[in-house]
Amino acid sequence: MRRVATLDGTLRMLNGRFLWCSDPSFAYGVLRFDFLWYEFRYTDPHTLALSKEFYFIPECELPELFYTSLDMHHRLDPVAFGDFHSIMDMEGSWVDFVFRIVQQYPQPRKTSRPSRSSGLITGVGPTVSKLQPQDIRAPGQKLNWFAHKYYTTVMTQCALQKSGLLTVLSPTHPMADFAYSRYRWSEAEQVAFLSRKKPPSTLSHLTPLTPVVLVHIYSKARAGTSRGPILTPAEFQRLDGHGACRLLFFDMFGVEGRDVSSPLIAIPSDDISVPTEDRNRYKANNEKNTRIEYMTRSPLLSQHIHTQHALADYTLSTPGPMIFERPDTTTQWADVWQLLNSCSGTQGFLYPAGTQRSPEKFRVTIQEVHQALADQHASIEFRRQLLDQVDILGDGYGDLGDNDNSVQQDEDVVES
Repeated sequence: MRRVATLDGTLRMLNGRFLWCSDPSFAYGVLRFDFLWYEFRYTDPHTLALSKEFYFIPECELPELFYTSLDMHHRLDPVAFGDFHSIMDMEGSWVDFVFRIVQQYPQPRKTSRPSRSSGLITGVGPTVSKLQPQDIRAPGQKLNWFAHKYYTTVMTQCALQKSGLLTVLSPTHPMADFAYSRYRWSEAEQVAFLSRKKPPSTLSHLTPLTPVVLVHIYSKARAGTSRGPILTPAEFQRLDGHGACRLLFFDMFGVEGRDVSSPLIAIPSDDISVPTEDRNRYKANNEKNTRIEYMTRSPLLSQHIHTQHALADYTLSTPGPMIFERPDTTTQWADVWQLLNSCSGTQGFLYPAGTQRSPEKFRVTIQEVHQALADQHASIEFRRQLLDQVDILGDGYGDLGDNDNSVQQDEDVVES
């Protein structure tokens, strides 16, 4: 499996902030990949023909300047990298172009790369060497403290038990935020995580058929009520997009509980069903322009549960009157790890008490996880192609008229 870093629009320096990758090693400062994909659109100044072009460059061909310079932008020399440039044609010949480069470079990485100086950049965010685990982001949110808390706490339990692995999925992934799999830790891996928060493995290092349990996390700024939180239209659309059974974890205390061993609500997605009336309400709210239209109130989570259990039955990690004491890292969210481990096992289990669960319903393969992300990007690309096929001189989308500024802007993007 090859790791590809992708860049959209203007090429920026490879400092970690501007790279997308489904592998969470970027969040821990390990900036290594196999190929760089740089995609852009170009408008011919004479014919006004719009084309989509890209560079697919092996990592070993990138200059050392990309790793040492403190500049935010750098020109990609079209002559030096001409062999790695192609047009993304509708016939699909660009796929053969990419395949040939992959075959020509069986070892696309250099053995080592220099490190960029740290502490010299101001106003542009952390450098790679300064990125910490708390920089994990949850989809659709800014820097999310709960994503960091969930990841580090569950992984600490995995390290203490020397069993299990929680991996971070792409911020734009349509299926989940995290994936949990069975994994046996070595002594060295346990020490490395407990002392330096270095994960023992990543999703790209596991085999495609490895079964994983998908996890959604939800946290609001304010504390929740006994009736549970409200799913926003965007959250519901993402949850409703796939049929795989997932574990939904809801934080109850909000920002006020970031430093305490706060209780969680853990609900299998199969226990939630949305009636047609509420489904139509979610759909209508999702299509509204919130700047000029008011959204109707979405139902509470407790109104979606169709089992005989109350919302309180799904609560985990309730330390009672000791809730505001400093949490013990050896026991904090141990029952969360136990639930994840049961879902990834082979034996049936009870959750909540009295309800039999089959672990097979929770498992999908890593290949399915990657395929879902690829399908999402393909659907977005298909919509883009439909817009590209509209006559650029017509009266519809992309109409330029007599305005030359749009052409000049495209040229500036290419030059930058």
